Amino acid sequence: MIYFLSIGEYLQGIRGISGHNFFRVNCFYLVMFTVLIAIVGDFASEEFLIVGLVSVAYALLAIVQVIDHVAILIRTNERKELDNFKQRAEFMLLFFWPVGIWILQPRINKIS
Repeated sequence: MIYFLSIGEYLQGIRGISGHNFFRVNCFYLVMFTVLIAIVGDFASEEFLIVGLVSVAYALLAIVQVIDHVAILIRTNERKELDNFKQRAEFMLLFFWPVGIWILQPRINKIS
């Protein structure tokens, strides 16, 4: 998450794109969610079941939003089209970031 947050903040600073606070909230939530899982252990016990399911469901939506926001920022800063989910290649490369970082990082470095 820190990688996505740092790339998002860097690309946001170049163009001054609005609507960035929800991205920050989701990044913060995902970091806190990871810390909470490390502390609590699991959400499989009966007293945490509903809270755990809601937390996991929102975490899945948050990670999709974070990755999509970074993909949109990459395409926006490269002055490419955005309509009809044109950023799907960047989205998939960010989603599988151990492989995608080798392709996307040189493009991000060229933007500056």
